[in-house]
Amino acid sequence: AFPLHFALQAAFRRREAALEYFSAFKGSLIATRYSLESADELPEESRKKGIDLLKGVAQHLVHQLQNRVAGYQEFQKKMDDFFAFVVQNREQIGGRTVKRIVRYLSDTAETSVYLTTQITHRTMAGIRLYMTVFIILFPFIQGPLTIYRLPETLPVWIYYGFMGLSAFTLVMLANFQVLIEY
Repeated sequence: AFPLHFALQAAFRRREAALEYFSAFKGSLIATRYSLESADELPEESRKKGIDLLKGVAQHLVHQLQNRVAGYQEFQKKMDDFFAFVVQNREQIGGRTVKRIVRYLSDTAETSVYLTTQITHRTMAGIRLYMTVFIILFPFIQGPLTIYRLPETLPVWIYYGFMGLSAFTLVMLANFQVLIEY
């Protein structure tokens, strides 16, 4: 049970960190959007285009995380498109607002890198293999051992039923760990 416990604990820690980074990602995008909307001299069409580019950045990251697509290049292209928009409209946006947007984009890039690396860096394969082997062997070892230690206390089918239930619980926890991880 130790590898299963270790894997579950690590998955929960990774999940909490991912939620923290995803919140920071969303917050930096919202701050970027508000900064863009506060640029009074930026024409409405350009403002809408910038907001659409920001939405594309967010949608691409969510799509990448949901489909477990590793790599950062495609997301970086979306970020580059928005940055090119900011540079192109620098005069209408204003110097201070551009600096704020760049600072928020830095936060967006940092948090998105962390989130995309979560796709490739998972529980170590050795621990997962050890956990799977243990779960498979558990009822075959524990059932006869329990019958040997507690002879004639209960009918044999109860012991094997309990071992099957225990193995089912371990498999369910292992699957739960994989779901938490993603």
